[in-house]
Amino acid sequence: MTRSVLRVLLFGAAALGAPLALHGGSLAGLLGLVGAVALACVADERAWPLPVALGALAALTATLFGDSAPLTGAALASSLVWGARARRARGLFGLPTLAGAALASGALAALVAQRYGGHPDVAVRLAALAVAGIVASAPALVPVDDALTAALDAAATRAGGAALLTLSRAAELRRRVVDGEALASLPEASRKRVDGAWASLAATAERRASMEPGAGAAEWLDARVASHLAALERVHAAAEARHARSVAMADQGLADAAVEGEGLEAEVEALRALDETAERPAAASAAN
Repeated sequence: MTRSVLRVLLFGAAALGAPLALHGGSLAGLLGLVGAVALACVADERAWPLPVALGALAALTATLFGDSAPLTGAALASSLVWGARARRARGLFGLPTLAGAALASGALAALVAQRYGGHPDVAVRLAALAVAGIVASAPALVPVDDALTAALDAAATRAGGAALLTLSRAAELRRRVVDGEALASLPEASRKRVDGAWASLAATAERRASMEPGAGAAEWLDARVASHLAALERVHAAAEARHARSVAMADQGLADAAVEGEGLEAEVEALRALDETAERPAAASAAN
């Protein structure tokens, strides 16, 4: 909730401050550039080269269209600001939906800023900031995958062959469990181990995707990805079973320690199997 409010305020301030960045001299232009980069990183929820580059392009686009067609410039700049996030949109229509929302919200936010951003009444200006921020933040409502799920999907497409199916399954599993209550209910130490296992799988998937077709190590990496995915499936199955039992006990007022202990044992066993999966290739590499 706090993150959403901050995003609205940041986008609203950017919409109302855009005219000053365009016509306020070199210092204001530099602040506008930094602001556009910050917006792109906020939209993508992480700072890395792609949103930084798209944010800089957004600032340039707004400057080029600022005098002749400000609404068009705002729409195009908005699409660039949300461009990195759009790559993670879900489903067949996710990308065009988010792109269209970015174009429309950018133009509408700029229109609100044009009409009311310079109003003499402070209350009206504050209302304009809030409305412009809400409108400009609308593309965030389009569902997107987290970065790791998107990386697995991209690796599956690039890898092809047998790895395509396995990595697609991995992406679908990640999509299903990443925001689930079962994962959140795990003890912190277990949750960190699971997160580390997902990061390790993504790194292996990237290595597999970067290989040339028919490379000698491809089959070995395919087997490693498959075993890693199987271990993760067992982890999440155990976590979901444990969570379901805890909910059932809470609903029925039961205190069956044996049943809960069974779920915990399955979870620990699944995590141990996952550790063995990750350690085996490392030991083999050290031996070589």
